[in-house]
Amino acid sequence: NRNQNQLIDNESLQRLYVTPPQVNWEDYIVPIEEFALDIDNYIKVQCDENEYRPKVYEAWKTEYLNFKKESNKSVSYLVKEFEMKKSADEYSRSSVAKTGILDTNKLYSYKWSDDVFKKLSVVSGGKSHGLIMYVDWSGSMSNCLEGTVKQLINLIAFCKKVNIPFQVYAFVDNSGGKYRNDWSSDVDKEICVNRKFRLVEFFNSEVKKNKFEEQILRLWYLMKDILSYSYCDITSSYELGSTPLNDSIFAAVHIFKKFKSKYNIDKVNTVFLTDGESNHLAFNQSQ
Repeated sequence: NRNQNQLIDNESLQRLYVTPPQVNWEDYIVPIEEFALDIDNYIKVQCDENEYRPKVYEAWKTEYLNFKKESNKSVSYLVKEFEMKKSADEYSRSSVAKTGILDTNKLYSYKWSDDVFKKLSVVSGGKSHGLIMYVDWSGSMSNCLEGTVKQLINLIAFCKKVNIPFQVYAFVDNSGGKYRNDWSSDVDKEICVNRKFRLVEFFNSEVKKNKFEEQILRLWYLMKDILSYSYCDITSSYELGSTPLNDSIFAAVHIFKKFKSKYNIDKVNTVFLTDGESNHLAFNQSQ
């Protein structure tokens, strides 16, 4: 028993149990309509105030079109792999059932075989799929932001081609957004949500076909603007901040339930496109 005392770490922290944040996560989401309007207004102001800006946006659009052309092969490969796997799953679930209807081509063998009925291949229904993507919109992503956005665009194009529902959010906590003067909760031992935390909806599967390219270009222009360090106060709500990854994971539970219920799908995959560790979490503690 005396030797057991030597195993005690006197400098260790006390174990503390806290509860997840109980907030209305819808208050932290910037809908896609608001994002689109903000970017459109920003581009209009830029083009009105700077005569060279229309040429810049035209050059960026050309870059996007070239990227789109180059990535068609990669997207088609993703679609092919998905369809092959789906077909293999369907085949593994298939079975053969007798219809009860005589097959006239087999009647000649009725004396030595009972297999004279027509058969029907039955394939049981497969699982429906959905995809939710979260993009890290933090300063440390600046070195890989273009590559991440390109990968994101490929995933969006893939979802569109295979016709599965999807949503895309960026998690941010920059100073340009709506700043909350108080913490999300005053309940003792409850985790607090960052007062600057927001989820910006970049894209979803309900974007109309004729608006698809417009929405992609908004995201592309924002990425290019950030990397060129030419953005102004209009897009400060969407500039790179720190990494509220943990807050996003808590919010992802709410979004998952809502998404699954809305589209009535069986399997929802959640993907985080991020480069590192989350900010620290805070919690309430009574005095």
